Amino acid sequence: MSKDVDIVADGANSIEQHIDRYLIRVFDHQGIDETWRKELLTFNQVLEKTLRVRLSDGKIHHFVAFRVRHRNPYPTGTYPYGGGVRFDAGVNLFQMRGLAKGMTLKAAVVDVPHGGAKGGVALDHAQYTAADIQVIAEKYIEEFNGNIGPQLDRLAPDMGTNERIMGIFANKYSTLNQGKVTNPSAAISGKPVARGSDGCRGRIPATALGGHYVVEELRNLKEIRGGSLTVAVQGFGNAGSHFIRFAADFGMTIVAVSHTPGGVYNDKGLSYVELQKTYSAEGDLTLHRPGVKISNEDLLTLPCDLLVLAAREHQMTADLASRTRARTILELANDPTLPEAGAILRDRNILVVPYILASGGGLIVSYYEWRSNMRNKVLTEKAVFEGLRRRMHRNTDAVVAASEQFNADSLEFAAYNLAVERLLHPIMGKHLGQWKTDEADPDYLFE
Repeated sequence: MSKDVDIVADGANSIEQHIDRYLIRVFDHQGIDETWRKELLTFNQVLEKTLRVRLSDGKIHHFVAFRVRHRNPYPTGTYPYGGGVRFDAGVNLFQMRGLAKGMTLKAAVVDVPHGGAKGGVALDHAQYTAADIQVIAEKYIEEFNGNIGPQLDRLAPDMGTNERIMGIFANKYSTLNQGKVTNPSAAISGKPVARGSDGCRGRIPATALGGHYVVEELRNLKEIRGGSLTVAVQGFGNAGSHFIRFAADFGMTIVAVSHTPGGVYNDKGLSYVELQKTYSAEGDLTLHRPGVKISNEDLLTLPCDLLVLAAREHQMTADLASRTRARTILELANDPTLPEAGAILRDRNILVVPYILASGGGLIVSYYEWRSNMRNKVLTEKAVFEGLRRRMHRNTDAVVAASEQFNADSLEFAAYNLAVERLLHPIMGKHLGQWKTDEADPDYLFE
């Protein structure tokens, strides 16, 4: 087997295991019977393919690729599945299954009527040129074309993919389905905002801004107290860097940031513009000055009001949870806190804002892009941000209310209870015809 497909597929301590552990606890708490438990513990479709492509070195390469669809409780053919496509060396089946389940829960918590899905290709970006990545991206669409569609399964950006790759996806999908699919561009979100493209303004910073809006509402509700918050951010990718970019607008002072291979700490505050200059020039934030060089572990244990986890999954371990000095933790990455670490943080009365709420901004704006493409309507950035803020505030309120309703010991358990409640009503409606009367969607962006 070539190095292109030599991946580790270890289900131990996986994202899916963490989610299932919480789901079973919620099922027991709410008295959910076996039939409906299985709806959320099983999958609609799990696809694994091998992409065979000739790259710029003239050789044939093989890549393992996935698309996993978890559950879509909404009317089939009206609302699609939705979820990102990840290009990363760590991509494997267990990861994809867990991330797809997480997307279902996230969509329910932020009130987006899509099912949860996730896809990926196992590759190391550093080994391939931009032209190679384009060939791989086009092949991904070719192989999964029959499983993608505006009302079937909508692709979005994720780790290792960006608006350029989403544009490649959209071009290839439209070419393959010309005259066959209405509104083919709606099958792909996160596309460029440029002449000749129909991406959505505000999609790039949406995850970060959504996190800010959650913190803003938690402060309004007095769940988070204090004036100007000191903030440490793990990760300087899309979510982390944009969180830093908007921090001052929300009364925050960034005192530390880390990214591979480390980071920088300055208790007087760090400038987004200057950090960007350092990273663009050096690719290494440990070289940023003024400031003190720190490791990733150092960052997770620094004194701060808010610790933002915006890198990868499973970063907060039990050891680090016992040593962290943050008052509140915001999960912008998927599943960044191990369950045993979560238990320690609860015992220490450290508020953790779960990723199925905190990181929902990207999903919401992908949904706006999908609706915009389906209706051939262009949204302004102001309208997108206003809609995002309303939806994040509204659903933060719902999670806090669920904490009391379900006597939850954490916001995470409250969010899972809310997600299950919101998912089971439409699932039962589809299968039993027992539709629950609900209020009209108060999001008036498209009215």
